[in-house]
Amino acid sequence: MVRRNLSAFVIGLVAIVVLAGGAGPAVLAKTKVRFMMWGPPDPYEPVIAAFEKAHPDIDVVPEPGPDFGPYLTRLQAQFAAGLAPDVFKVSGAFLATWPGRGPFWTCSPTLSDRR
Repeated sequence: MVRRNLSAFVIGLVAIVVLAGGAGPAVLAKTKVRFMMWGPPDPYEPVIAAFEKAHPDIDVVPEPGPDFGPYLTRLQAQFAAGLAPDVFKVSGAFLATWPGRGPFWTCSPTLSDRR
């Protein structure tokens, strides 16, 4: 499960890089990518470090949250305020309730291809 979540995280970050035009070395300031998850960021730190090493112009800013219930409330509030994180962790059941609520990129087809 952790490996699948980490894969989804990396795929999400790569999508952001592609959508941002693949910001290269000519960029003067680092692009900040907000990554919101519930619980501690410890399991993601090696992946974040490897991603930042491969993309030195991007700074991943982990935003750890509390348990899932309060985290979900915080995430929904940020979406409502137009301040949603760039990458976030949710359960499939939650995400399935959000079609048409905004621009989402799903990792499911990509993760299915990797199995």
